[in-house]
Formats: sequence, C-alpha cells, structure tokens
Amino acid sequence: MKEEKTMMKKPNLLVRARRSKGATTVEWVVLAMIIGVAMIAVWQQFKGKVADTLDNGGQKIEALKQ
Repeated sequence: MKEEKTMMKKPNLLVRARRSKGATTVEWVVLAMIIGVAMIAVWQQFKGKVADTLDNGGQKIEALKQ
C-alpha cells in the first residue's frame, strides 16, 4: 500500500533501488584516479621548469655567499 502511494506521487521520476544520496566507493575511487592522472600530467609538464628554477635559486644563493 505504501509503495503504491509513493509510485503514484512520483510517476515520472526514476528512483534508485539501493542508495538515494552520497557517492559510492567506486565513484570515489574513479574520482581519485582522475585526480591522480591529472597531477601526474601536470608534474610531467612542469618538472623541467621546477628543476631549472631550483638550480637557478641555488646558484644565486651561492653567489650571495661569495
């Protein structure tokens, strides 16, 4: 009886069978993988620039010591 009332109130709305709110564990894992791949791509792009900047900073510090 209760199910019939719910279905009658929302005839055009599809209702999830299991969970109605929140992300599932699989969705969180997929999101973490996407973020990880994006971070690896960004690091690969800027790795050379970071190394050059650190090297130049070290040279400038050594110049100040002399």
